[in-house]
Amino acid sequence: MKRIITVLIGMTLVALVISGCGSSVSIEDVTTALEAKDADQVVEIITSYQEQSNKSELDEAVVDYFKILGKSKDYADFLFMEEVINKTPDESLRDKLQTSFDKNSDSRVVAFLSGSWVRRDYTDADGMIIDVKWAEDGGTAIITGVDVKDNYNGFQEGDVKWKNAKVLSNDEISYEDLFKFEDSSTEYYPAYSKVDYKKNQIVCHITADNADDYSRGTKQVWIKESALNKEKEVLTDEDFIIDGKTYGKDWDSYQFFYVTDYVNDNELKEQIEAYLKEQGQKEDERLKTNRDFDNGDTREDIIQSFGYGRTMFETYKEDVFYNATKDSDDLITKGFANTIREKEYHVLYFDKNKKRFIQMYFNEDDTLIAFIIAQGYGEH
Repeated sequence: MKRIITVLIGMTLVALVISGCGSSVSIEDVTTALEAKDADQVVEIITSYQEQSNKSELDEAVVDYFKILGKSKDYADFLFMEEVINKTPDESLRDKLQTSFDKNSDSRVVAFLSGSWVRRDYTDADGMIIDVKWAEDGGTAIITGVDVKDNYNGFQEGDVKWKNAKVLSNDEISYEDLFKFEDSSTEYYPAYSKVDYKKNQIVCHITADNADDYSRGTKQVWIKESALNKEKEVLTDEDFIIDGKTYGKDWDSYQFFYVTDYVNDNELKEQIEAYLKEQGQKEDERLKTNRDFDNGDTREDIIQSFGYGRTMFETYKEDVFYNATKDSDDLITKGFANTIREKEYHVLYFDKNKKRFIQMYFNEDDTLIAFIIAQGYGEH
């Protein structure tokens, strides 16, 4: 490490570059920074020893610490490692750290999934809480909360909802999922889950065929309980005001919003844009609400403003609003129906009485392509 000292000789300032001077970074310095688990501090230390003769030794100390953390059961340790990797300026060290991180992907999955999860898919089991735990022979999920939308299956606290969970990859697990029948008999069906670290979400698919509604392709959505902000999710009167107009106030009524960018029928798109131009509307006009969300936002943007809501993976053919608009002769309505054909999923947000709601449609890129403001419509 170099140290610059400025001295005055006569009337001339001279800068002396002195190597060493007892200020070099040591193994103890690196270890102290790593144990503090402050990513910025660690990166600062790494940056400061780049010119030292013992750089290789110090790099190895960082890599060794990552190997230890890679076995952690605390997901915060994996977030710390990711941040260090993303900020480390030395490409060679960064690659070594990434390799160490990737080798421990199973531990990362286990750490991420451990703890409480809340079901958020607006099915009858919406609101169920499970506690996921792992042992050497696999994972289990015990039901700890059954305040659900409709507990017609009679789930109880203490039921083993998942058993024999196994890590398949860095973002996939398999397990057996509990189903209860009306005659009080039970069955476990093979299931598979996809892990989404950014959204604090897991999406579960039942893979067994059977005669009930637990058929192949059924999806469950679970959100990490610690990530939820339930107050943020509840809509207020202001959420139903756009451009000074109040929507969702008439029973069994709805108002949809979309931008022509997401109409995938080019002929229809041109017709709609020509019509909007005749009406004096700009093609790129965006409608805003008090929470400042709009078509084109990402799912992460919406989570920041609205929280998680309830995610549903219905196909567009199952969607009540698609079926209400698909046969319309109105040009603008046709555009909406065409747009939501591109949906991958939609997310519901309700007011406190669950009478009014906003339904947001996202495509496979997690981009908001349309939304509806409604009151008392259909099954909702």
